[in-house]
Amino acid sequence: MKTLRNVKSSTSTILRARGETTKEPIPAVGGGEKKLVDTKVLLGAGAIALGTLSKKYSDGPIFNENVNLNGKYIVITGANTGLGKETAIRLASLGANLILLCKSKERGDAAADDIISKTGSKSITNIAMDLGDLKSVQRAANEVEKRVPKIDVLLNNAGIMALPQRELTKDNVEAHMGVNHFGHFALTSYLLPLIDKNQGRIISVSSQAHRFGKDFRDDIMLAKTGAYDPWIAYGNSKLANILFINTLAEKLKSNPKYSNIFCASLHPGLCRTDLGRYFFGDMKDASPLVQALASPLTLVSKSAEQGAQTQIYLSASSKLKLSDSGKFYDNSAVADRAPLADDKDLASFLWLESEKITGCNPHLI
Repeated sequence: MKTLRNVKSSTSTILRARGETTKEPIPAVGGGEKKLVDTKVLLGAGAIALGTLSKKYSDGPIFNENVNLNGKYIVITGANTGLGKETAIRLASLGANLILLCKSKERGDAAADDIISKTGSKSITNIAMDLGDLKSVQRAANEVEKRVPKIDVLLNNAGIMALPQRELTKDNVEAHMGVNHFGHFALTSYLLPLIDKNQGRIISVSSQAHRFGKDFRDDIMLAKTGAYDPWIAYGNSKLANILFINTLAEKLKSNPKYSNIFCASLHPGLCRTDLGRYFFGDMKDASPLVQALASPLTLVSKSAEQGAQTQIYLSASSKLKLSDSGKFYDNSAVADRAPLADDKDLASFLWLESEKITGCNPHLI
């Protein structure tokens, strides 16, 4: 049971802000297509849910610190729905100026209008950006530079999760790694010169599902025959989020120009947003066992508002310590992570591979 306790609610939600992709079918083991409701995944998730100690823990703390974000500029990817939108609403209510980076201009504009109506903020704007298209990321970063004098918080929130079949981005990269990691690596690289050098923050939404990730040095694109698995692909990308923040924090600390910038990765929790739709979207034909296992997930999962609290905390709290830069957070507190997330050789490989694929160098020694 030690593993289950460590994993906690490992199958976290993340926005299904999918980049433009090219589908590449991968045959399922034993034949047939992979079903929407995966019994094996639900077995694991059900056990994790049953192992959660209490509803209070699963809900997590609500950020209620009295802070004023007037004059702060915060950039959020994937803020048109789910955790990103809930985060945007809270930060806007605290006075922050927000730049939303959403794949769909129409949905992003609609989200901005909705956030304005709910908070009264007059400083919210949306820029279209597809994380699965590195040229789109560069264009969006250039537009951000035109609109803001600085960035106080860069929140890398958007992503995709557990696509049933292997897909490729416009840059011919495995979709999870391309959207969840390489897109954000490029965006961070382009925007780093704008990050406030005194107290800026770079926050990346990862997941306890990073524990599903493997050492991907020999096949980061999962291109080998039989290598693709939806949860390994997702886990690899969430592992990459942590490894990126680890290395970035170290490089920032070693460079006097950037040494006061705070970085962190986080697990939002098991949330009733896109993950819920993935599990429960087609339950009528599921077996009684699968349906029974699905029930505990609804009892211990978080709402989108609850799931957003850790990234709100990391974006807004005045209590963060620079000495904690680079750490992994869960329920607004420093948390344990898998040993592979501290593998420096894997982190070094990922950084060099990211520079090669994106053509970006974050201007750090």
